[in-house]
Amino acid sequence: MSGEVRGRHRLAGVALALLAILVAGCSDDGTDDASSAPLPTAAPGDSDLLCGIVPRLSVATALGYEPGDVETNHGDVTALTTDPLTGHVNGRCLIRSTTESESALVVTVLWPSIEQQQAVRAKVAGGEDYTFPRDFAEGYASGSRSSAVAEVIWGDYVVTVVDNEPAKGRDPLKDSVALVHQVIDAIQLQPTPPAGSADTSAG
Repeated sequence: MSGEVRGRHRLAGVALALLAILVAGCSDDGTDDASSAPLPTAAPGDSDLLCGIVPRLSVATALGYEPGDVETNHGDVTALTTDPLTGHVNGRCLIRSTTESESALVVTVLWPSIEQQQAVRAKVAGGEDYTFPRDFAEGYASGSRSSAVAEVIWGDYVVTVVDNEPAKGRDPLKDSVALVHQVIDAIQLQPTPPAGSADTSAG
């Protein structure tokens, strides 16, 4: 075999190796592994909280936005507030869509939540796409490739995440589940009123 032919074979081998690396770095739908990697269940420590509830960086990843482009529907948002008598918190965060009138993502921390807890338990009993481990919380997630909802009963709260506009290549059900975990972690949500809150049992 001539030196010229051997050189061509080496170049072809290098080209095939580079192609294999590029293919391995992409998913079947053309998205790279980094953009489709699951969100962690722990809240990122280097992110500010939208509405005081949900990490901006995680929302940006789930929706495929740049972090600085994430905006809330200001008129429909209830930033996380604490009841001065009971120590309970409540809040609702709606993330503005860049293309639709419906919110791209909705996160709620609800108390009191008796009716909503009953609804969550009915969903769990009915069998949904995913149920949270019982040693974490009673809850479920359900959805399709284009939207998903996840809800858990956390003591006397219900925490809900609705992903209406997942980024291309992302699984909205997995992101919704992870964001429920992150909300509870980020705001250090306690199943019962925090220590030192006012005692409302007297008088």
